[in-house]
Amino acid sequence: MKNKGLSLQVKELATQLSLAGTMPHILAVEDYLFEKAGDNPIELPVNHHHLDGVYIRELFMPAGTLLTGKIHHKEHISILAQGEIRLSNGKEFMQIKAPHIMKDPPGTKRLIYALRDSTFINVIPTDKETLEDIEEEVVSDTFEQFAMKTLVRLGV
Repeated sequence: MKNKGLSLQVKELATQLSLAGTMPHILAVEDYLFEKAGDNPIELPVNHHHLDGVYIRELFMPAGTLLTGKIHHKEHISILAQGEIRLSNGKEFMQIKAPHIMKDPPGTKRLIYALRDSTFINVIPTDKETLEDIEEEVVSDTFEQFAMKTLVRLGV
């Protein structure tokens, strides 16, 4: 019976998160982008950097790129190191120019449009070393995954 209760909690939390603010619009754009890409998704250049206890992800976006990010589990720093972008994080829309630094809370998912060639960097605390282990710890593809991992981490 505990699993049924957990399943209900996950569904309720995922629903609340996915319906908050402008998140329904971000998810609709993401669905459209996946549908349009089909079997040919655009691959953007990503560089991965590791320091003791820190993972740094550097993403280059050519001007005109529209993308959505994954859902982050941990508080982290994001840096627009080059360029200019418009973004929504589900709560607000903003247009920012490099250099710009933001502190992001857990649950952050973004919609980004690159107005100019741009470099976006995430600085995330983790002791994991392989990309697979890092992604398992710090991001989710869906709010259902995010809710499940959050509730498990909290011991619910």
